[in-house]
Amino acid sequence: LQGYAVGPNGQLQNGVVTDLKVERANQAPQATSSIQQSYNLNSTLKPPTVTPFDPSDAATYNSSSSLGIYDSQGNSHTMSQFFIKNEPDPNATPPIPENSWTMKVLIDGVNP
Repeated sequence: LQGYAVGPNGQLQNGVVTDLKVERANQAPQATSSIQQSYNLNSTLKPPTVTPFDPSDAATYNSSSSLGIYDSQGNSHTMSQFFIKNEPDPNATPPIPENSWTMKVLIDGVNP
């Protein structure tokens, strides 16, 4: 593993690549506590015509994304997010506006 060297004052020495030392201290695992994400969903997509939602059927959602997360014991898990464009309905309670979305989340394929 290599990276840029750091001088005595803590500043990176650009252009000087050196071996990095990673401490192997016995550290307690730490669970994922928060996630920050931004998405740019395609507003021209139509709501799925196939219902109900089924993560194994891409026709029931518009888009998906997955990322790794960790539990309190340091075990990795996959968090999958599925984005479903809603059919607008101004008469619903509450009204469903144009370009609104529902996000479904599964951890290791299971609804948490």
